[in-house]
Amino acid sequence: PPQMLNDWIAHQKNLAQAWKAGGPDSMMEQAYRLYTLAEVNQPVLGAMNRLREMSELTAVVRWQLAAAYKLAGHADAAEQLVRGLQPEGSDYADPGPTFGSKLRDRAIILNSLIVLGDLDRAGGVSRLISDELASGQWYSTQSVAYALMAMGRLAGADQQGNVFAFEQSVGNSALKRVRSDKAILTEKLAGFPDAGHTVRIHNTSEKPIFVQVTVKGAPPAGDEKAAAAGLRLDVKYADKAGHTIQPEQLEQGADYVATVTVTNLSERKLDNLALSHIVPSGWELHNARLGSLQAKAPEGIDYQDIRDDRVYSYFTIAAHETKTVELAFNAAYQGNYYLPAVSLEAMYDATLHAQSRGQWVKVVKTAH
Repeated sequence: PPQMLNDWIAHQKNLAQAWKAGGPDSMMEQAYRLYTLAEVNQPVLGAMNRLREMSELTAVVRWQLAAAYKLAGHADAAEQLVRGLQPEGSDYADPGPTFGSKLRDRAIILNSLIVLGDLDRAGGVSRLISDELASGQWYSTQSVAYALMAMGRLAGADQQGNVFAFEQSVGNSALKRVRSDKAILTEKLAGFPDAGHTVRIHNTSEKPIFVQVTVKGAPPAGDEKAAAAGLRLDVKYADKAGHTIQPEQLEQGADYVATVTVTNLSERKLDNLALSHIVPSGWELHNARLGSLQAKAPEGIDYQDIRDDRVYSYFTIAAHETKTVELAFNAAYQGNYYLPAVSLEAMYDATLHAQSRGQWVKVVKTAH
């Protein structure tokens, strides 16, 4: 809506003009802010000039700021900012508040090359991005979204158009001709056998096409395996007297406590960790915060979302630090139920994760 856009522009302009080095927002955030303002024909040239004069600008900030100058109609300033720069991002382990990565930085550079009209170098960067997107490596939504946006813009900038054609087959079936005038074609392979099969693609276009086959699925109940990478997860169960128990068989009506212990095995602080703890349908959670409007998440937990059958806990953990999260429940209903795996992941770095083993549990009638 126009009013929403106008409010956003006014707010961003105020932030851009008030920005100073060493403040809460990084140079990357300021450069992106200035670029988005230039995108809507509201450039803030004073703030752009102040940022350009800083000597410690990183390469990716220069590329982002150059795109802002080009959109603002100052091609000379844009060219001067990136003169002699190679269109390449750098590797870094800590993505910071903008959730950056080498892929995200390459996407910023590709987008800037398109804005600057340098499609010759844009082609090389786009192939690197395509290789990364097809590699199977995990990337944050920030990186993937920026990469897809930049690749889409490159497709739109291609004066040859988006028309392409190919032939495809699954297994021993005959080749089927496919033609598209879209930048990206997505097609579901219906009836694909669970055991797998060969997918054949024959490119009949005059330019390269990039193919990705994606398979999704979930393991059957009981086949979940314990796993860990960079994080350790321990789950213990106890009765109300504090005695350690096994959850395979619990007495109906009794209260129990599940204690999840999380340890950071990496050498750096990890932000945005998410712990998901789902209980079987025969168990009922005790919500200690119910009825207390002033209740807060447990100490050391940034935010906790308590629902009928699960608890989501979000927190930060220092290098080699250990934190515990407790969950109290009642074994309410007799029967056999499935206890899903307790899972832990760094929300913006899926190479760091851990999960317990899922298992079947039973609630039995109280013995007398």
